[in-house]
Amino acid sequence: MVNARNKGNRKPAESVAEARLTLYITLAFAGGFLLVFLYRAGNNVHRLPLFSRWATWIAMAGAVFTLFSGVWAFSAKKKDVSNMLLTPGTGLFLSLFTLFCGLILKFFYFDAIKLLYVLLPGVCVVYLIRRIYANGFYPTSAFLLFTGTQLFLADRMLLWEIFAPYRLWMGAFIALCGAGFLLICLRCKKGEGMLRVGAWEQRLFRKDESVVPACLAAAAAMALGGALIVRPAYVLFYGLIGLSALAVCLAIYYTSKLIYD
Repeated sequence: MVNARNKGNRKPAESVAEARLTLYITLAFAGGFLLVFLYRAGNNVHRLPLFSRWATWIAMAGAVFTLFSGVWAFSAKKKDVSNMLLTPGTGLFLSLFTLFCGLILKFFYFDAIKLLYVLLPGVCVVYLIRRIYANGFYPTSAFLLFTGTQLFLADRMLLWEIFAPYRLWMGAFIALCGAGFLLICLRCKKGEGMLRVGAWEQRLFRKDESVVPACLAAAAAMALGGALIVRPAYVLFYGLIGLSALAVCLAIYYTSKLIYD
């Protein structure tokens, strides 16, 4: 009776998970088509104002969605949202991501489109890692994607010769993000893979899983942030290559752990 009841409870959860996956992939495809439209619009001198207007509309929509999703997330703080197709936390993330996309499109134009061509599928891959594997590669890959985004934007700013006034701030911010992620990893180690902040908790690692690979990613970000202040041109070129290589190595490591453990 207990097993039959558990199986019955598992089916709705699986259906919700499949519906969420379908929704997120659909949104990613829609975003990809929008990027193609913006790229074609930006290639035509006469349509550049259209590109700028779309970027403004996306940023404004992201700001409005962030406001409403923030209120929704706060009001649903103590409610059960496990069966919702779109949870308040995910809604807040998508709203902030929309706002971020609009802002970088507004200020970086074609370079923003290049970044989003990678970032959109990258976010989907991170979500799949969380859904399917639910191990330490999820927070680590998300952090590497976040750090790589910062390096790419800094590289574009260097190319446009507007990076110099922000060198110290951007280098320090990347290093601080690495230090913050390192502290999160160490806190999860003490909590058996669970991150606890007051009454809130979130599992980032499996129980008794090593956090050393994630700490290596944090250390790499701290090193890149420090070196960015001293030698930005070399760091921005080789840093992106190094982060990509590190992501591949960690993917192999976590895959082998899943197979052989």
